[in-house]
Amino acid sequence: MRLMVSCMQCLQEFGKPSNEFARVEFRDDGRYELTCSVGHTTTTILQQQKFEVLFEIGAYAILDGYYREAVSSFSTTGQRADCGASGCEKRQPRHAHRARVTA
Repeated sequence: MRLMVSCMQCLQEFGKPSNEFARVEFRDDGRYELTCSVGHTTTTILQQQKFEVLFEIGAYAILDGYYREAVSSFSTTGQRADCGASGCEKRQPRHAHRARVTA
């Protein structure tokens, strides 16, 4: 899975984003380093949660006609969204907390 990242130094220097984008491979740590055609070396750190990025990748995959990749991204999105800071826990079905009534 790839993301499009632009040079932030060009944005600061020229007052507008450049039309040049680098395609970078998705990383778990959210850190992306690139060198633009002007020669700026930039490190971009995504502040989005991983499941948000994966959802966006899935949406773009549908638009591009890559339905299998979209399904993969969306299913991973659900798994990542269920995980808290302390790690993933198995979720109980909604009815699991109800007491059984026997006659």
